[in-house]
This record gives sequence, C-alpha cells and structure tokens, in this order.
Amino acid sequence: MPYMKKYVIYAVLCPIFMVLEVLGDIVIPYLMSRIVDVGIANRDIDFIVKLGLIMVGAALLAMAFGVISAHFGARAGYGFAAEIRKETFKKVQSFSFANLDRFTVSSLITRLTNDCNTLGQVTMMSLRMAVRAPFLMLFGLIMAFRINSSLARVFMVSLPLTALTIGTILPKARPLFERLQARVDRVNAIIQENLIGIRVVKSFNRQ
Repeated sequence: MPYMKKYVIYAVLCPIFMVLEVLGDIVIPYLMSRIVDVGIANRDIDFIVKLGLIMVGAALLAMAFGVISAHFGARAGYGFAAEIRKETFKKVQSFSFANLDRFTVSSLITRLTNDCNTLGQVTMMSLRMAVRAPFLMLFGLIMAFRINSSLARVFMVSLPLTALTIGTILPKARPLFERLQARVDRVNAIIQENLIGIRVVKSFNRQ
C-alpha cells in the first residue's frame, strides 16, 4: 500500500467508472427486451426508434466510461509497478556480495522487468475486473429475474459449476506459473550472455 499512495485517486476513480460502464452494459439488453416485447409486439415504430437511440447513447456512454476506467487503472497499476521497480533497484544496490552470489543477474533483471510488469498488470486488472465481475453478475441477475424469472433460474445451476471449475483450475496454475518464471530467467540469462559476448559470438559465426 505505501507504493500506491501517489496513485490513490486513480485507484478510486477506476472502479467507479467501471461500475458506470457495467450499468450501461446491463441497460442495453433490458432496452432490447422492451423493444421486442412492446415495440415489435405493438408495431410501435416510434417506441422502437426512441429506445434504439437510447441504446446507442447507452452503448457510447458505456464505452467512454470503460476507456476512462482503463486509463485510470493503467495509471494506478503501472505507477504502482514503477514505484516497486525503483524500490527493488535500490534494494539490489544495497545487496552484500553474498546476496549478489545468491541471485543470478538474469534473475534480478527478470524481477526488475517482467515481475514488475506483471504486478502492474495484476493491479490494473484487479481494479477493473474485481469490480466489474461481481457488479456485472449482481446487476445481471437482477435484470434477468426482472425480465423472466423462470428462465433466469438457469443461473442457479451455472454459477456453482463456474465456481467449481475455477476452484479446480487455480491450484494447478501456480506451479505452471513458477515454471514459466524459471524459464524466463533462463531466457534472460541466454540473451545477456549472447549480447555481452556478441563480438566473440560473431567471430565464431555462432549467431
């Protein structure tokens, strides 16, 4: 949290605009149902045109709110990552020789680049998706039951199945991610060796 201090305003505004985007996304299918149930059923062209224009306006507003939310999320997420990167670099500068022997140069480079970028992406996506997903589910359920309660009951079956699937996948993802990080370290090590010794590499025609 100390590294987020400079970006708190963006971290607060991002989810607010995300909720506004979700409201726009939820209103559109509801308006479509009104066009079908009322406008088309009664052959009321004026009603259809009116709600159609409202739908276009809602879609444009939702898109604008989504862009603004993404902007604030990126400012907060990658600003946070930049602060972490600066502090990590300072920490590396203070390492003893024993610590420098323990961590390979490629591993430190991975931490300062790939890992910090990952933290920025996770922070940005958390500010957006951690708000969007539950609010979209909540508002979607409310609208679904309001439009057709009997048909909306299918959610009662799909939600537990979705939760079970996610719960099964997540524990298996962690060891795969750790293997990925180890391979990224290896890639950085090979790139570093080849670029530092590029004259030797080219001399022996080993490009």
